[in-house]
Amino acid sequence: MKKQFVAAAAVAGLALGAVVAQGADSKGAGIKNSVHDLSGYGTGATATSYVKTVDPGKRLCAYCHTPHHSAFNNQDLAAEISYLGLDATSGLGTTAASYKIYAPLWSRTDVRNGGYGTYVSQTFDPERQNKVYDPLIGPSRLCLSCHDGSIAIDSYYGQTVTNPVTTGDAFNTALGGGGVNSIGIAGGYSAMAGTGGLTNDHPIGMRYSDYQGKQDPNGTDYELNVTTKTFTATDGSAGKTISSVLYTDPSDTNVNGFVTCASCHDVHNGNAVGNKAPEGNMRGFLLYGSQVQSSFCLTCHNK
Repeated sequence: MKKQFVAAAAVAGLALGAVVAQGADSKGAGIKNSVHDLSGYGTGATATSYVKTVDPGKRLCAYCHTPHHSAFNNQDLAAEISYLGLDATSGLGTTAASYKIYAPLWSRTDVRNGGYGTYVSQTFDPERQNKVYDPLIGPSRLCLSCHDGSIAIDSYYGQTVTNPVTTGDAFNTALGGGGVNSIGIAGGYSAMAGTGGLTNDHPIGMRYSDYQGKQDPNGTDYELNVTTKTFTATDGSAGKTISSVLYTDPSDTNVNGFVTCASCHDVHNGNAVGNKAPEGNMRGFLLYGSQVQSSFCLTCHNK
C-alpha cells in the first residue's frame, strides 16, 4: 500500500469531518454525491482532487468495502486493551483483555494497532486512572485508514497509488476549509507525527459511563449528560440519542458504550445527519447535529 508522509498544511477538523472541505454540505442525503463519494461519477469529494486514481467502475463503496476477499476476518482479528476485563464484583476494569477489531468487509489493507499517540490532560488521563482507553476501538480504526494523514485515500483493493494526496495535521480556518489540505487528522503514522498524532484532538476510545456522573482527579465533575439526551438538528428537531452513537459489540459484554469517531460523525451521511451548513458557510462535517450556539457539543457536555 502506498503511504507518504508530508509536511503540507492541513486542517485538523473533527475526526471524519475533515474531508468535508469544498464538498457538499451534510443534508442526510446518503453517501452518493457526498464528500465521501470518491467514485468520480457525481459531485462528491473528487472535485477537490483528493483522489488521483478514479475507480475504474466508478464505484462508491469500493474505496472502503469489498463484497468478496476482504483483507480481514472479523472473527480472528483482535487487539488488546488495558483494563477492559471487568471484575465480576465491582464491575470495574481491572485486567487487560482482547476485543475483536471491527472491519466490515474492509478493502483497505492498512488497519494499524496503535502508534497515533493519545490525548491526555491534567483532568483526563485514563491509563493513570486505570480506565479503559483505546483511540482505535470500533470504527475509529477504519476512519484513520484515510484520515491518518499519511495513507493515500485511493490505496484500496490492494492497488498502489501513484502521486497520492496525503496531508499532515495543521489548523487552517474556523470554516474548516482548505481543499486537499484538510483530510488529515492524526498527522501521519507515529506517536508524535505532525503536531502530535491524536494527542491534539477530542479524545475517543473511552467508555462514556466511566466519566458520566464521575469526577476528575482534581475533584471536578466531568459534567456529562445522560445518554438519553438527543442531538438537535438545524431545524430544531430531535435527532439520535447519545446512547445510539456509542460503540457496542453485541458479542462482547466488555465492549459497551465507547466513544468513537462515529459518535459524532456519520461516514455514510445517512438520514440521521440532520444538519445543513450553519451560517457563515461553516461546514457540516457529517455531524449528527447543528453546531449553532455549540448545541452539538452541549449534547454530551453539560456546561
